[in-house]
Amino acid sequence: MQTKESITRLVRWLCRKLCFDELLVAVTILLQVLNDELDDIKPRSDFQQKHPSYRKFIVDLFPPLTGAPPLPEVTPELDFKKLIIEHRRKTGKDLKPV
Repeated sequence: MQTKESITRLVRWLCRKLCFDELLVAVTILLQVLNDELDDIKPRSDFQQKHPSYRKFIVDLFPPLTGAPPLPEVTPELDFKKLIIEHRRKTGKDLKPV
């Protein structure tokens, strides 16, 4: 609502300062601006109001990776036959299937 009130105040101020013919010229110029016919006068973009945090970012001082990541440790593959033999040797019982 504040925008509508400020525009109303601007129109009242223009009406106090300009005569009818001057207001017609002002309206003609405003219509040219709205139709994008004037290269030197452009309306303000509302992009910053719609996206206030668009350019508010921080760049890290150092890149996150300065070299190749370390290779994962290779875990030895387990052989089920060896596991059965080892279990029988430790416990003296057969390993039951799951």
